[in-house]
Amino acid sequence: MRADVKPGWGIDPTVPDPDPRRCPSCGVAVLPGRAQCHACYLRAAQLTRAYTERAWMTRNFPGLRPRALFPEDYEEVTR
Repeated sequence: MRADVKPGWGIDPTVPDPDPRRCPSCGVAVLPGRAQCHACYLRAAQLTRAYTERAWMTRNFPGLRPRALFPEDYEEVTR
């Protein structure tokens, strides 16, 4: 292995990276080529999907607000 190659980034994948990239949301080490850990990626994808579905329903069916997409309309008010 060449001396100027950072350990973990060389040809040998069995050498662990001593300073891996970290997920910006939770700080868990992420795999090379990834921006987030898997759990944070799934959470962000679900939030994006829910926002898109809510916007689509509001635009195309303004009077229809299903419980799955608009839970705040169906919450019980407790005082």
